[in-house]
Amino acid sequence: MYYQETVWWYSFARQLVLYTDSEVKHKYDINRSFKKLTGIDIELFLQLMFATWMYVEQNKLMNYEYSGFLEEGYYEIIVALAGEKNAQKFIALLSITEQNAKQAIENESKIRDYDLQVFEVSVFTKKPIIHLFGHSFIPHKSILNQTVNHFIYDFMKQNDPSFTEELGRRMEKYMELGLKDVNIKYETETDLKKKYGRAENVIDFILQDEILVEAKAIELKQYTNINPVSQLLSNELKSSIVKGYAKQLLTMANKLTNKEYFGLIITYKRIYLGGPEDVWNLFLKEAVTEIALEMDLDISRLPYQNLFILDIDTWDKLLQASKNRGAKISNILKKARKNNESAETKKFYFDLHLEEYHVNNYSLKHLTKAYDKFKSFEQSNDT
Repeated sequence: MYYQETVWWYSFARQLVLYTDSEVKHKYDINRSFKKLTGIDIELFLQLMFATWMYVEQNKLMNYEYSGFLEEGYYEIIVALAGEKNAQKFIALLSITEQNAKQAIENESKIRDYDLQVFEVSVFTKKPIIHLFGHSFIPHKSILNQTVNHFIYDFMKQNDPSFTEELGRRMEKYMELGLKDVNIKYETETDLKKKYGRAENVIDFILQDEILVEAKAIELKQYTNINPVSQLLSNELKSSIVKGYAKQLLTMANKLTNKEYFGLIITYKRIYLGGPEDVWNLFLKEAVTEIALEMDLDISRLPYQNLFILDIDTWDKLLQASKNRGAKISNILKKARKNNESAETKKFYFDLHLEEYHVNNYSLKHLTKAYDKFKSFEQSNDT
């Protein structure tokens, strides 16, 4: 599943906004920390990653078979963009060699069960460039897609303990940029604290008085992702998904007017848990039922069929679908809920419900503005 992820221009633009834009910055400077750890700043890293991706993809665009080898022309491009020293830092950051291979593999291997190691995310997603016998190559484009989408997140989470909390705050501000662009009526966490008090379990957003939204900068540990049994999921997600649904979304639904609501939990990375019914049966049912009894919550106010877990990429796609069709988000969610009632139309992941809206490109202003910084290279590459 990991290697089926795709990359397009918005993959770079989204990261540039999240990690460098002053509009989403909270208290902590992620870019300064990244530069201190790597020697290059995030915008330059993304520019060089964009150049690498374009170089690899041009094989397909020019109708000849992808070889995987990084020829001299690639290094000339990187040096022209960044200078010799920065180019060397970038290449070293992404490279695995005979000298560092043992340490790199040991650092990344988290699963002791030999039979399950084959499903572990490859070390090459963090170090996609292999130097061997005097040649440099990227073993497969799908590995590079993982690097593009998640290198900064994975690297910072591993090396900076302040990163995760800051990213969670930035995700909220990033999501608000999209809501403003699509002109969706919403209330923020600050608005809700004014109404209900700072001590209450408020949520990040209420959209159009119908949809309750909570952002969580979380991901599953590799072993749990590979072996998603109920007890492991329940233990790992107790403070995130379980809390987000029961103690935040469901609690808020019970405070509001007496009607049924939808709930969205937005994560940074995609979590492969299936649809609402799968998530409920896997680990939510027992924990949420217990919390609902303790707190005297009416689950029917936000039933599990109305709960969807989306990654940040799917959030953007949902907003763009609404923008393209002029459709209320609640109507999109109602259709997804209806589809999930039948085995023939049920979807494993929410973004599959959005295929009928044909979101092939994005016009969200914060993404298009960020992408302008990458266009000069794309245009020069086309010529």
